Amino acid sequence: MPRLKPEIIFYCCEWNPYIAADNAGAQEIQYPANIKIIPVNCSGRITPKLILNAFELGADAVLIGACGKGECHYVTGNKTCENVVKETADLLQLTGIDPQRLQFELFSDISGEYFVSIVTKFNEKISQSGPLSLKEAA
Repeated sequence: MPRLKPEIIFYCCEWNPYIAADNAGAQEIQYPANIKIIPVNCSGRITPKLILNAFELGADAVLIGACGKGECHYVTGNKTCENVVKETADLLQLTGIDPQRLQFELFSDISGEYFVSIVTKFNEKISQSGPLSLKEAA
């Protein structure tokens, strides 16, 4: 039986994006339950292998959250991550996976409402695309 909701992995920096997610929880603001949050100490630590592994293990999409411009606690982690996401999108294209299934977001706003708006919009976009099929990835 196919999944009704897409499985979305949200790799996020433990600073701004994770604080925004935590604020949504503290404020009891609902967001899609199919968003799996995986914090990393800095978005700059995210590699193409990490992203591709998520797809290999069954994720339908990957969302990556980084601190806003000029707000990275490690100075250039968000820029490094942005470059990794661009490179990985090219790899996805080569493997037949729609690069729209990978999204990068900068989080200057740490409000729970902002977090929920980002993940909800991405969830809606991926839900319209449907689950990642083996045919798409072949």
